[in-house]
Amino acid sequence: MDRLEAVVQPYDWGSRYVIATLQGRPTPSPGPEAELWIGAHPAAPALLEREQGLTTLHKVISTDPEGELGAGCASRFDGRLPFLLKVLAVEKALSIQVHPDRTQAQEGWAREDAASIPLRDPARNYKDDWPKPEAVLALTEFEALAGFRSAEDAARVVEHLQVPALAPVVEALRGGGAQAQALTTLLHWPMRERDQLLADVEWRCGELADDPAVVDEDRAAFRAAVRIARQHPGDIGLVASLLLQHVVLQPGEGLFMPAGGLHCYLQGTGVELLANSDNVVRAGLTSKHVDVDELLRLLDPSVIVPTLRAVEVAPGITHFETPAPEFDLLRCVVGGSDAGPGAQHLPGDGAPRLLLCLEGEVTVTDGGGDQVVLGRGDTCYSPATDSGLVLTGRGDVVIGTTGR
Repeated sequence: MDRLEAVVQPYDWGSRYVIATLQGRPTPSPGPEAELWIGAHPAAPALLEREQGLTTLHKVISTDPEGELGAGCASRFDGRLPFLLKVLAVEKALSIQVHPDRTQAQEGWAREDAASIPLRDPARNYKDDWPKPEAVLALTEFEALAGFRSAEDAARVVEHLQVPALAPVVEALRGGGAQAQALTTLLHWPMRERDQLLADVEWRCGELADDPAVVDEDRAAFRAAVRIARQHPGDIGLVASLLLQHVVLQPGEGLFMPAGGLHCYLQGTGVELLANSDNVVRAGLTSKHVDVDELLRLLDPSVIVPTLRAVEVAPGITHFETPAPEFDLLRCVVGGSDAGPGAQHLPGDGAPRLLLCLEGEVTVTDGGGDQVVLGRGDTCYSPATDSGLVLTGRGDVVIGTTGR
């Protein structure tokens, strides 16, 4: 086992408190901290100490993929750790985005390579050739837009705005074009007409958010739209957001976002486990590169975003099931009144694992007697050769491992 030094990503939508507090650093941090990356993605691999000194988890695995990942995992995923564990600290709305499936990622990567677009070019969509399904587990109340509303429901919400200029959007939703055509209409809205449209929509959302005659679910979506308008002025994503399902997860709840699903995280703190990729194609609500046409090409309007199904596999150990082959998410509560025995035996022998301690202090011991002590915010890596992992102490730990 190896203690890891995770990497903080300072995106502008992040918090100056959440990740710093988790890691026991002074707050507020000097700037926004949006994501804590715990893994081996080559763009921001975690650091660790081996005999040769300080190195990265990406280099360690690349040097000996079978020894680190196990022969089956190394063969199945081309010698790459297939998952990436993150902490998300969302203070303002992320971009409206979609992720590719494996074939789309490979084609997009090859296409941009052939066009000689540098990997660090802001206009590059594909940072690697991997898909990016993802699961989010809420640590606080976590607000998101996830998947399209039904065409009928989206038409109802847009009509509720009573903005005449949006008649073509309603027509698309009521007609054969449905959600994808409505989104296309919005994202290609004439630039000279956007300011007036956005002003009208923001004003109406503000009215409807405070209207007691509007049902609670719709009022919450309109309130979110008002925040979006203030956080991202002049962005057509404000209107597009109303086509999506508005979801509020409570702590301990989660959702799974498959490739092709349109989504946007609005606010809250969560743990994210995803395929080991940084491929994001955006359509708005961002200062980063926007590629509307590529997003529309990847978009799968049929995606219905399911909540994570939680199954208690042992006292104090919860498995959050997803269909993704790249990852599985576990949560282990050690030593609590409802946690069962004081020593928790982790499932998953024969596969690599990443562990993050959310609360308390937990000692991780493998079958050979090696130990790592994890306090709040600490992380470690357990290679496939580690077996019989036992957690003792008192704390709350999330574990990422390979899918089944």
